[in-house]
Amino acid sequence: MIAILFALNIISCVEDEKKQSEMEVSKTTLSFDSEGGTDSVQVLNYNYWWIVETDTSYYNTKKYTYSFDTLTTDWYQAVVPKTELNKLRITVDKNTSGNERKARIHMTVGNVYQEITITQE
Repeated sequence: MIAILFALNIISCVEDEKKQSEMEVSKTTLSFDSEGGTDSVQVLNYNYWWIVETDTSYYNTKKYTYSFDTLTTDWYQAVVPKTELNKLRITVDKNTSGNERKARIHMTVGNVYQEITITQE
């Protein structure tokens, strides 16, 4: 009897994982000119989610710090405002290097992930 209940519990957990829908966002790419600026991405179907990391291995982000709701790099910042938990606000600094800059921010809720790509002239 215990084995049957255990098996049913595992099947139930697998079914719950299948039901979790993809993270829907207002946009997956943000483009900025060399002057920088601020833009935001809205998460449309989840009320609570968090920043996982930024991609530093491929792009030219040299250093960064992050927590669940804040990401700070050497050229951009991403923040989940305390009053708008379904938004990710990204502020990009002025680019004086003359080289295009790119970054990816990874966001998650449970087993669902979303990637936001930032480019700047």
